[in-house]
Amino acid sequence: MPVTALKIVKGETVTRTKIMTLPGQESGVIIDAYACNEEFIPIGKPLQSTDTRDEELYHRELRKEAQKNGHFISEESSNSEWNPEL
Repeated sequence: MPVTALKIVKGETVTRTKIMTLPGQESGVIIDAYACNEEFIPIGKPLQSTDTRDEELYHRELRKEAQKNGHFISEESSNSEWNPEL
């Protein structure tokens, strides 16, 4: 299960999220977005959604956009070969 970790800081509010995916039954991906504590341990139930992209493309594009905005946390993400170039 590929994982992309994000840390978003707005003012004094810090949001940590792990985005985990599974292949869809016929195509695309099933997405679970978990809120996380300070150690990036998921807490509570995930928000669930789907996307038409495959797992690799989904995570590559998510990471590229997150890195542009300073939100991508590579140390807490899996599949480092999908990380954007620095």
